[in-house]
Amino acid sequence: MITNLLGDDLYIHLLDYGCGPQILKNELKKHALYYKGYDIGDTFDPRWRFDVVVLSSVLEFVNLEHTLHQVKGILRKGGFIVVASPMDSWLSRTYLKSIGDLQVRNSHERIISNVSKVFKIEKLDTWLGLYFALRARND
Repeated sequence: MITNLLGDDLYIHLLDYGCGPQILKNELKKHALYYKGYDIGDTFDPRWRFDVVVLSSVLEFVNLEHTLHQVKGILRKGGFIVVASPMDSWLSRTYLKSIGDLQVRNSHERIISNVSKVFKIEKLDTWLGLYFALRARND
């Protein structure tokens, strides 16, 4: 879903925000001349500027307002974000409970609502009611 929203373009600067162990690194590097992985707790430099920021399975765990404004501050005018996250559904809650994952999460409705307050959502896709992905522009 993420690479579909990136398309076939090659971007100059791409940030993988909340990258964890960087499982998407190799795939995201195919879409950028410069790839930067940033995980929560790493040193964040507000002088950074990126054409694309990918937030994969991140926004459900963070303070949405703070994180989205932080990302907006480092995103170039006309740049965009790609967000992917589990949806809050009976099926996803059942699955997470079955694996013992009881973390409190921001719902997909709350994530989408907050993103739309800061960015212009261009595309929104869902997958089997389990995941959603969106692309939103910084205008």
